[in-house]
Amino acid sequence: MKIINKFSLLIFIFIIPFVLWIWWVLTPSSMMNVFVMNKTFNSENSESAAFKWLLTHNKYKKSDRHFYSSRNDFYGIKKIDHTRHQMHDISAMSESQLDSLSDYYDIAYYMDTYGIIQEKKKAKELPKSFVLSKNGGFDLNDIAFLKKMKEKKKLIITEYNLLAPPTSKENRILIENLFGLKWTQWIGSYFSSLDTTNNKELPEWIVQLYKNQHNNQWPFRNAGIVFVHSNQTVVVLENNIDLINESPVLTTFTGEQRRWNLPEKINYLQWFDIMETSDTNNHVISTFQIKTTIKGDSLLSIYRIPSNFPGVIETNNERFYYFCGNFADISEELYLSNLKFIPEIKKMIYPKNSFRSKQSFYWHYYYPLIKKILNNYYQKKP
Repeated sequence: MKIINKFSLLIFIFIIPFVLWIWWVLTPSSMMNVFVMNKTFNSENSESAAFKWLLTHNKYKKSDRHFYSSRNDFYGIKKIDHTRHQMHDISAMSESQLDSLSDYYDIAYYMDTYGIIQEKKKAKELPKSFVLSKNGGFDLNDIAFLKKMKEKKKLIITEYNLLAPPTSKENRILIENLFGLKWTQWIGSYFSSLDTTNNKELPEWIVQLYKNQHNNQWPFRNAGIVFVHSNQTVVVLENNIDLINESPVLTTFTGEQRRWNLPEKINYLQWFDIMETSDTNNHVISTFQIKTTIKGDSLLSIYRIPSNFPGVIETNNERFYYFCGNFADISEELYLSNLKFIPEIKKMIYPKNSFRSKQSFYWHYYYPLIKKILNNYYQKKP
């Protein structure tokens, strides 16, 4: 009996991973040049690495037939040592260089444009999107590059924090007009606890700004959702008092569920921005829903915050996507990109209705969506 158990363990530890690796090796590769820009540096930032994992697992390679490296092939903040960082972007490129860049790349993915925090003191007082930073923001060359990509019918993917400061108001308007978007100037986030004594992830600036506006009071203890306007107004909805569901729920319409292999509903646990779209060429794949009590509904009404707003916006020609949240952030290191069926295994491990794990959203929603977007484009790319 012990021999059988040891043999079973041997199969599990060695033979099955080997079979999954061989299966992955035998899967055909696809050549596609992908431009990735992440102007934000954070020691815990895993967005670029998580996307790179997806490219490798699905065997997308550069035109030179090598796999992507998030350190060497992606644009944005580059770490020099423990104290120094360097921005590798396209701000100094000429018109002809931008034109060549848009010819070379099949896809442009802008993950974050915040930059590097310049004043640590202010970082504690103000939300990330409004802190004074350097090297950040969506500049005129970024806009010119994406305009060329759009004209050449290339795929463009963008995420939360594209339009907020340090991007200037003038540049924001140019981007909004280019893609038919409108930022309401509200951002928000879910927090598993609003108790300042036991949640170290609750930013100090949220508490301080709220206290400044409410006689130095912060009466919250449960989980909840915090909204912040660009004028620094803070609105807090607390679970069981203002909220029926403690986090935003990303809801996908029936036809889109089948199209993208997405769940009908999934809890969303990170930062988001409240966007609008009036362009008839745009449509919404998924919608954020804030499920409130009568008291919470009244609060939203006072501050004109919608309880339903876009989660993913797509143009009808399948060439532009805006993710209205920090979708690529998994906050965990990913391994085993060269083993087949890892995403399917992860979906079994992490329940989609979790309020505790960011991995749940990545595997149940972000991964199938971005995988299908890339595959659709690869089949139809110009």
